[in-house]
Amino acid sequence: MTPDATQTPEVSAEGGPRTPRVGIIGASARHQGLGPYIARFLAELGAELGGLVSSSAAHAEAARLDYARRLGLDVPAWPSAAVMLAQARLDALVIASPHASHAGYLQQALEARVHTLCEKPLLWQVERPVAMAQRLVDGFAAAGRVLMVNCQWPQTLPAFASLYPGVLEQRLHSFAMRLSPVSNGAKRLADCMPHAFSMLQTLQPGGDLWDVDFQGDSERVSVRFQYGKTAAPVAVHVRLERCDTAPRPAGYAINGNEVRRRVEMPAYAQFFEAESGSRRLDDPLKLQLESFLQAVQGTPVAQPDPVHRLRLLEALGSRQTAAAGDAKTAGSTAFPGLRAPNSDEGV
Repeated sequence: MTPDATQTPEVSAEGGPRTPRVGIIGASARHQGLGPYIARFLAELGAELGGLVSSSAAHAEAARLDYARRLGLDVPAWPSAAVMLAQARLDALVIASPHASHAGYLQQALEARVHTLCEKPLLWQVERPVAMAQRLVDGFAAAGRVLMVNCQWPQTLPAFASLYPGVLEQRLHSFAMRLSPVSNGAKRLADCMPHAFSMLQTLQPGGDLWDVDFQGDSERVSVRFQYGKTAAPVAVHVRLERCDTAPRPAGYAINGNEVRRRVEMPAYAQFFEAESGSRRLDDPLKLQLESFLQAVQGTPVAQPDPVHRLRLLEALGSRQTAAAGDAKTAGSTAFPGLRAPNSDEGV
């Protein structure tokens, strides 16, 4: 885990922590956007919404009107992140845009000295992402500002523990996860693997990965590897199966104890289903935003190390590239030894 994300809180006229004023980059719901959900949850948590930015001024204005109509929120639309950061008097920023844009927005946020929650992965599609991430983490720390990554699945561990008492106190020997991305190809790894890595980091911090095996096609892929330390390895299996419609199947298993997420529409009420019963889930995104606001207001909040997570993602990506090269040499169009992942194993 990284050191606690915290800072000296700004104080209101009444003597308590001042309500943070937060801006959102990536405000629309296009491309699975989380912007409207982030805005609603921030408002419910008591934050002041200082502005929103989208990929263009026109999209930002459309998002502003959508927030007002659907959510009853009056949030100013700004033409660009630079203008919002210069004029909106923000304390904090949520970056919910596609990951290719993160590097530029993170640098602007650091220069503006605002606390930042960034969608996962923190960085990708840049030169030397791990080194750049370390510079950003160090820069935010030196400025006394919070930098947090929006990896929500660890927020579900209390619900898992209520269904399987004592399991989280056991030595971790296996972890499996099922996710259902809309993306395919290499992008699905960047979209999904940070979730699995954040769980592994929470359950067993500081591990390495080795013995990586990819199998799959454009719709489904199975990723297996060993994680942790060589003296006490954790067998990991992540299944990614493309799904275009919400709610998308998801779940995980710790030491063979499995939970599957069930979502009731249209309210998007979330539950964990297990052999031992069912538990209602507090929305993990809202819990993550609550942790972020607590850190902004000075409460120590531990989080998995974002640089270590990027290092794991980079290592996995290099192995995927090598596997794809071997497959091309062998005349395959995807991974070597292609076959559909075993749908009967774990999640």
